[in-house]
Amino acid sequence: EPQLTSAMSECLSGNTPAPTETKVGGRNLETRYEPVRSDDGQVVGAISVCVDVTDHRLSQLALRESEHHLRVVTDSVPAFISYLDASRHYRFVNQHYENQLGIKREEIVGKHARDVLGEQYYQSTVHHLDAAFAGTHVKYESTMNIVDSGLRTHARNGAHTGCWDRW
Repeated sequence: EPQLTSAMSECLSGNTPAPTETKVGGRNLETRYEPVRSDDGQVVGAISVCVDVTDHRLSQLALRESEHHLRVVTDSVPAFISYLDASRHYRFVNQHYENQLGIKREEIVGKHARDVLGEQYYQSTVHHLDAAFAGTHVKYESTMNIVDSGLRTHARNGAHTGCWDRW
């Protein structure tokens, strides 16, 4: 395998190459190389470790497919859906949420709710978030000026590990 030979050569020249992945007998194998040095720093050999990552790759594929199905379903629901983690950072928003706020989901996900919703609105609702993250089932209504659509009713339901918004 040329990729493995190249990685081994790089390793024997004193570098630590990036892991390589090859298929052997229908399995995905990841190989890592590390130079072995003498006391004076000279490269005297190499260690390689090969790990079967087939199940991990299959799990990653299944997760991507599941995320795709979730995205298709939530983007089809005529509601504004988002998920905040315990640190109040967005982990998920559907297409309607993105459109309503006028901000791309890539610019929302990972940001703190305060940075997306604004300090004033965040402060007016933070006690509801605190209660939801403390495990209390929370329902409330408030109004928020949303891009190009005036005022909308906002309801929030919470859970221990995260908080789903449903508008």
